[in-house]
Amino acid sequence: MKKFFRKLGQVLVSFLPILITLGIQLAVTIPVTIYYFGFLGFNGQLKKQEGVDIIQWLTDLMLHSDYAIYVTVVWGIISMVVFILWYRHIHDSRRDVPVRTILTPYAMGGLALLVVGLQLSINYFYSLIEPLMPGVFEQYNEVLSFPDSTPIGLLILMIYGVIIAPIHEEFLNRGVTLHFANKAMPFWLANLFQALLFGLLHMNLVQGSYAFIVGIVIGLIYRSAKNIWIPIFFHMAFNLFGTVVPLMPLKTSTSSAYMLVGLIGVAIAVSGGVLYHTSLRIRE
Repeated sequence: MKKFFRKLGQVLVSFLPILITLGIQLAVTIPVTIYYFGFLGFNGQLKKQEGVDIIQWLTDLMLHSDYAIYVTVVWGIISMVVFILWYRHIHDSRRDVPVRTILTPYAMGGLALLVVGLQLSINYFYSLIEPLMPGVFEQYNEVLSFPDSTPIGLLILMIYGVIIAPIHEEFLNRGVTLHFANKAMPFWLANLFQALLFGLLHMNLVQGSYAFIVGIVIGLIYRSAKNIWIPIFFHMAFNLFGTVVPLMPLKTSTSSAYMLVGLIGVAIAVSGGVLYHTSLRIRE
């Protein structure tokens, strides 16, 4: 019975990291809103307009893309620091395999193929199911569009997506959550658990489902690499590739073309995974 309650406690602790990061996200909304209201309101837009409905103005302001970007970035930075410190507290870095030992040319080639293969397969297989769930994908495209964002806002978002988010999410999900989950359950189940929470963190069905898939892969990379910076570099490369290389298929493409490219992506990803795993075995 004691063992059962100990395992139950460890499972509950595994939920704590995501609850803490969501709490941080809610907390940073207040100072960002105050700054936005003070900077753009009293010092900017409201001074130039008379008879403005402040409540409506503030509502419109909070729906602006840049507001969402700044809240996300401030949350990401603060939460990143919290989970880096937490990870350093629970992890014995003396057991880490040096990055230069892991990232041989074969390993880097394998991880690069894995990035390209995952992006291709996810993009094109999702294009197959998009007609079946048009509303879900329309909502997803709206989330990613940021139509009224300023150039500075988009630049900050890109830096966040390629650099800050991978560091934050890896220390949170693979570094801390997986650590506690693996104490309560076998690795394969703990890996699914952290990947599921990683998907839920993205808060929409499309992003969440492919984050779940990618989270499983990154969890395996972390376990094999024995160094948190390898999945961080992989995550950065994955996000960078998805940001700078347009992969969305043409609307005129056929379902068979989507399927073919998706299968090619799977083959590339599997080849990359095999090459990466082989490089680790050679190292050993």
